[in-house]
Amino acid sequence: MAALDILDDTRLERLLQDINHDERATMVAGEIRSKLQCIMTDFDFVVDAWPHYKALVIRRPIHIRERFSRGAMVYAKDPEALRELLLRDGVTEWLDEVSFRGCDSRVMPVFSALSEHHNTKLTCTLNGVLLRVTEDSLTLRPIPDGFTVTSLKPDQSEMANSNWKFSSEYSINYIRDIIGKMPSCCLYDNTGDVVGYAFTYHYGFLGMLHVKEDYRGKGYAKVIVSHLAQKCLQEQKYVSVVVESDNHLSLKLHTDLGFVEVPDLRLSWVDLTPTSNIPTAEKEVFNS
Repeated sequence: MAALDILDDTRLERLLQDINHDERATMVAGEIRSKLQCIMTDFDFVVDAWPHYKALVIRRPIHIRERFSRGAMVYAKDPEALRELLLRDGVTEWLDEVSFRGCDSRVMPVFSALSEHHNTKLTCTLNGVLLRVTEDSLTLRPIPDGFTVTSLKPDQSEMANSNWKFSSEYSINYIRDIIGKMPSCCLYDNTGDVVGYAFTYHYGFLGMLHVKEDYRGKGYAKVIVSHLAQKCLQEQKYVSVVVESDNHLSLKLHTDLGFVEVPDLRLSWVDLTPTSNIPTAEKEVFNS
């Protein structure tokens, strides 16, 4: 079995320069920056060939099972090359459930083919659109009188984790880690109570926006998002966010602030589950 070609930092820098122009690679580029800036370093970047690569898989080593966000990520100049790379021994472990995040819709036929090849159930857990904002397009919402904005603190990790719909037994460590390393924004009212917050994933996208129920419908979410975006724009030319395609309130919130949807691009989060791991009742439906 040929050894996998895992990119070192020097080649990652060259790869980043190559894909920076490709809007479909925005999240992948963020993962590379995260690795190079030592924000999150336990991902491997596997290519089918170098320097004339056609496919890339970003995944944690198979033996790492205790960390949150084990989902792999892919980038393909050629979908067939991606399919062949994912079939190589050691790239991923098909005996367990395999997750892929932020997948360009153009490569979804690859996952359908792999699902059939490995006799797994393919589930799309999220479909989203990619939006971007620049310093010129951002509409910064003023902080209400008497209110204050600061970064989140590590001791607020439990609060943030409990309000996140994707929380798990491992996510608290992830949240604590990125609060300490990535930009965040927490809005307090004039009594010092938390109104809401948002922060930044390790790959640089905005996310985890939460406003307490008593404060909703008053425009505070726009204050939080716009000030977090402004903070991120001090280091980046543009700021990105993925919004679920059917979340019309969130889409409007971001477009009202100057975010613009990247056209003709849909991103999906998918799981491939071996049929041996599917409950019997569900398996009967799957096989019908």
